[in-house]
Amino acid sequence: MQVKLIDYQANALELLIHTKSTRLAAGQTVEEIAEWPMEKKLDHLKYMRNTIASSWEFVRYIFEITGVSRVFTHQLVRTRTQSYAQESQRTIDASGNGFYEPNWNNINHWAPYQSAMFTAFDMYKYLTEQEESNQDARYVLPEATLTNIIVGSDLR
Repeated sequence: MQVKLIDYQANALELLIHTKSTRLAAGQTVEEIAEWPMEKKLDHLKYMRNTIASSWEFVRYIFEITGVSRVFTHQLVRTRTQSYAQESQRTIDASGNGFYEPNWNNINHWAPYQSAMFTAFDMYKYLTEQEESNQDARYVLPEATLTNIIVGSDLR
């Protein structure tokens, strides 16, 4: 698995403080707050930590997560607290995606698992070679198939 930060809110601290000041007195601009000493900014942030939860939603981070199983991504998206864009097995040729290799407690489990994975990918390749669509062939792919996903998240 590889996680890469691909975008972020550059002025996150100032934006957080600005959202608080807008609620309380509507006065400080982001530019004015940027001129404050760090100690003053951190004092405001400390106040906000447990009082104004919705302000944290304005600060966004976007990550690219690659080389994870579809089992992982299914768990990740269950809560729907983030935004997602996942590689689509419906449209791509997934024959080269590979599969997750678990750390088995018992080494004897590895050979049957690997055999099952290769069989599934061989069947997928066979179906696509027989001109079945990727959309239909994907049903034989295991949940251990590796995939990529983009995740957009706020700080809340």
